[in-house]
Amino acid sequence: MGAAEPSWSRSFGSHAEIIAAAVRASSSRFLEKLAESVDPDMSPTARLAAVMSAGTTAGLDDDVSRILYEYWPHMLRDPEQRRIQDELTSAQEQIYRDIIDAGTRSGEFSPLLDPAKIARTLVAQEDGLVMDVLAGSAGSEYVLDLMGSLASALLGLPAGALLERMGARSAPAT
Repeated sequence: MGAAEPSWSRSFGSHAEIIAAAVRASSSRFLEKLAESVDPDMSPTARLAAVMSAGTTAGLDDDVSRILYEYWPHMLRDPEQRRIQDELTSAQEQIYRDIIDAGTRSGEFSPLLDPAKIARTLVAQEDGLVMDVLAGSAGSEYVLDLMGSLASALLGLPAGALLERMGARSAPAT
């Protein structure tokens, strides 16, 4: 008589499918946390501060970010993982792009680059800095300060306007 088939195998079929399901669920939860951080009545600057704060801290208190970042290398080898990562990145970029467009229309922002390039840069910066937080080489306050400073410079915002809304003010490097 053969060994019993593991229960996870009946549900997913393979280790790769389990990883893909975990990454998909974590991506969805991360995007939910970003959406929960904003209110439509917020100004574009306040929305940007809320999304950047949530983007750098969402999931740090549970497994959302850890799963997304620890399984990131699988994206390099697995087409399904790459597709999931591409969808997450595109969704994050669209969130930033919508805020940048609203801020430009309202006159709050004066982008120094094409808004799509700024959105992509903010997502990439966020991803790299959250890896530092997860690795323990940077603190959340430091990361918020860097993100806010970069976004302010790229969007032509007064130096402290965004940082004050994020609760970050020149945090020391940690």
